[in-house]
Amino acid sequence: MNATEMQARSNPTQEQSSHTEKQTVASRVVTNFWRLVDRFESLADSRPILFAVLTTAIMFAVTFGVFVPGFDTNDDAIMSMIASGVGFGLKPDEHLIFSNVLIGQVLKTMYTWLPSVPWYGCYLVALQALANVIMVYCTVRRGYSRPRIRCYLIYFFVAGLYFLNNLQFTTTAFMVGQSGALLSLLSLQRYAQGERSWRIGLTLCLAAPLMILGGLIRFESLMLLLVLLMPVWAFFIYVRPLRRQNFLRVAALASIVIFVSLACKSYNTAYYEADPAWRDFYSYNRLRVNFNDLRLVRYSEESKTAFDSVGWSKNDAGMIYEWYYDDEQRYSAANLTAILEGYNWARERISPANVVDGLYITLQQPKCWILLMAYPFLLYYVDRRHFNLQLLTGVSVLAWTVIAGLIMFEKLPPDRVWLPALGFPFAVGLLLTNKQSEYASKLNMCWTLITCPAERASERKYYTIYPFRIFIALLALNTMFCLWNANYSQHRRSRARVRQHKTMDALLASPHVGKDKLIVGWANSLPYEGVRIFASANSIRHLHLLVLGWPQRTPLHQAIKDRFGIDDLARSLYQRKDIFLVAEPGYQKMLADYIQEHYQAEIGYLECPKVSNLNIVQGVRLERAEDSKQFRMAAPPKSKPQ
Repeated sequence: MNATEMQARSNPTQEQSSHTEKQTVASRVVTNFWRLVDRFESLADSRPILFAVLTTAIMFAVTFGVFVPGFDTNDDAIMSMIASGVGFGLKPDEHLIFSNVLIGQVLKTMYTWLPSVPWYGCYLVALQALANVIMVYCTVRRGYSRPRIRCYLIYFFVAGLYFLNNLQFTTTAFMVGQSGALLSLLSLQRYAQGERSWRIGLTLCLAAPLMILGGLIRFESLMLLLVLLMPVWAFFIYVRPLRRQNFLRVAALASIVIFVSLACKSYNTAYYEADPAWRDFYSYNRLRVNFNDLRLVRYSEESKTAFDSVGWSKNDAGMIYEWYYDDEQRYSAANLTAILEGYNWARERISPANVVDGLYITLQQPKCWILLMAYPFLLYYVDRRHFNLQLLTGVSVLAWTVIAGLIMFEKLPPDRVWLPALGFPFAVGLLLTNKQSEYASKLNMCWTLITCPAERASERKYYTIYPFRIFIALLALNTMFCLWNANYSQHRRSRARVRQHKTMDALLASPHVGKDKLIVGWANSLPYEGVRIFASANSIRHLHLLVLGWPQRTPLHQAIKDRFGIDDLARSLYQRKDIFLVAEPGYQKMLADYIQEHYQAEIGYLECPKVSNLNIVQGVRLERAEDSKQFRMAAPPKSKPQ
């Protein structure tokens, strides 16, 4: 035993005092932390807007610190290229196809002034932040309570986290419009409670521009929002006092939103039609979507006659089905119209079996599990008065009905459509939560009974204690599972996005990219989502893309072809040495068959130096049978390309 240990044993008071000091420091840290939390929560009542801004900033900082947000689909990556004039574009352009040209004109101007700033990604993130600030404000404006802020956190982890981590203009449009809808509902609530202030009128007036802005970003998202919102407006008018005044306010708001949105849509259509190069785009696009987007047209023995009438083979139908329709003669509007009119395609689509299959596929999605398991939280915190539970149930049933209708008459809606629709009841629930839930007050009563003195044991109601214990235990387990599932699914999406970023970086650094070289990306073979949301346009200024997808048959597509002197894309793919094709093996096989059918040329593919996991090839015409030994022939795919 050394001298230090002997001294410690001889002086136990010193050891106890040091332990006490450690406890004191820890208790001070905990006390200061909760004091800071209390001061932060006090802002909700005194300065609700500042509280909403700080809360949103915290949620966004955590999301960007833990995950890797990026574009959800290739649509936004290509739209950012169009607006910035790089990649798929030679100069900034306002024709964003899916968003209104007014949005495109603003982005074009910003990219013209400051081309190094990633305006498109900043614009999506800023609108997401604005929508979340308004949602938090609507949650705490009626009085702050932890159950109410928990209800917002439930919505954020169920839907908001996915929208932010996977930026997409469709979900952003719905979020912006939804925030305006919540402002209108908040104003109706305050009017019904007898409040009279110019601020309430200002809140109601701000609802219209937000909903109109959502329609400018994506008109279809606004239509979906209005379908879900109409019964909620009717509910707020019917069950609250001042029905006549609130009805007039809602009627005026809805009329302004619908009229201005339709006027903006008409302006967008007129703007395209005024340009001779864009005049026929929308009319052709309405025909084209039936073949590859809606997947309505399918080649079969019964429908073969419709394709024979325009001289299409099975491979020709497969080419447009898999997003190749560059040939203006073969895939003309007249041929598409003849095929659509030559067979009753709707008969196969409209059937209860397709609806059941589509709903089953939707229910298999992990995000749908998270949403369904979060419904008990919504019902737990909602105020039971004024038929609030019936309203949320009805809106949920309406959302599922809309999804079923889309499956039957359009297609199986993607995540960016059905998740905002099914998450809308959670957003409405933010305005229907009580300051303290009914079950929470009963639990406090049960806890008092448990801890009461022994002489009052006869007053304990065991039959009310244990059911609530079980309920809270199950709710806690459900909470942990939902949070884990939501975070883990987004963590996996972030890891996949990091791989896409590395793939795109490797492509930009490869010898296939240059001012005199062209990359032809077929459908999803090229991960356009690998473009970072905050990447400068200068980082991809040497990349020239020809996208075999929805941008085909646009003036932008034609401008790239003219820049490289391409008259016939299919012929150029096996004659030119400065054009590189990025396509899966299945697409390569279809192109080889297409060229053999219509150009009487047999081609093989020269594999280019490997770039990450991309299939980059160059087509080579085979003059003799012996040439097939030098070049890889196109082989049939192992599975059908998606």
